[in-house]
Amino acid sequence: MGSKLLRELLPKLCLLILAILFIGAKFYSGVLSGKTIFAVIFILIFVSTAYALCIAARKLNLEEDELLIQQEKFQALFEGNPDGVIVVDDKGKIVQVNQKAVCLTGYTSSQMEGQSAEFLVPPTLRHAHKRKREDFEQHPQPRTMGSDLKIYLACADGSECPVDISIRPAVISGKKMNILSIRDLTERKLIEEQMKKLDHDAYHDPLTQLPNRRLSHDLLQLVLSRAQRSKREVAVCYCDLDGFKNVNDSFGHLVGDALLAEAAKRMLACLRGEDFVARLGGDEFLVVLSEVSGREAITTVVNKLIARVAQPYLLNEQICNVTVSVGVAIYPEHVLSSSELIARADVAMYEAKRGGKNRLNFA
Repeated sequence: MGSKLLRELLPKLCLLILAILFIGAKFYSGVLSGKTIFAVIFILIFVSTAYALCIAARKLNLEEDELLIQQEKFQALFEGNPDGVIVVDDKGKIVQVNQKAVCLTGYTSSQMEGQSAEFLVPPTLRHAHKRKREDFEQHPQPRTMGSDLKIYLACADGSECPVDISIRPAVISGKKMNILSIRDLTERKLIEEQMKKLDHDAYHDPLTQLPNRRLSHDLLQLVLSRAQRSKREVAVCYCDLDGFKNVNDSFGHLVGDALLAEAAKRMLACLRGEDFVARLGGDEFLVVLSEVSGREAITTVVNKLIARVAQPYLLNEQICNVTVSVGVAIYPEHVLSSSELIARADVAMYEAKRGGKNRLNFA
């Protein structure tokens, strides 16, 4: 404001001094005494000084205007940023926050400003965060969004919000600062979880949560590829429950569904980690024994599974009984492709049913 006043008044003052000088020169024309010369020199010095001050004031005013424009631009960017922005000094103290950061954290700006940056970090992570912040101060390297780090923000309501953060050092008003841009990942995390669920549902049976027919073929192909490299055998077991239709007819579909889920758990309990069981549909299951050695080992595992499935089921205060018939095809003894192995095992399963059920039959 002072420079603007000088800019407005000094030109007028200079004109006034020049007018006085002109009048004085006329009055003393022809009589140049020492006093007159001194007065003229004094006035010239004064005018020169006033002019210099005027130029300086004008320059200062332009700088102030430019600074004001830059501040307004910064404020517009600061508040208009779609991400939360937090300015932290070189001591780790929060200096300034924008409105988005207020909305994101639930704290007011006055509650955050002056606090340590660890104020917004979950308690269990504060010590590690402080150490990393101190390392950053020693070696400030800008970090952009998309680091795939699991970062959480401690909010005022006690919740922890998943975020992504970019950090860049800056000099503001001659002081070293760090500018943090904070992006809320809550919605993206929800979308990712929904996509994972959709992907899971597309490849898994909703009742038993086992791989479905579609996924079972892919899993079997992977097992066969591994067995081909290791020169080991794979047993493909096609399993069909005996008497399941009677359970559905006698006790209803809810009990039948519960029995299928329990039978799936029993089958899984008989397998190793590298084996898998899938539900092909209805009461049909596919059990794949990975890298087995000989029919004797296969028979031991399958007979254990048959005995486990045949144990009575207590469902909805009702005792239900089913058994299972199993057909087995062996890679590479019978065929090489996954689809042919399943087909051969399916045929062998029907032979087991015709042979008396509750038993296994090799292709």
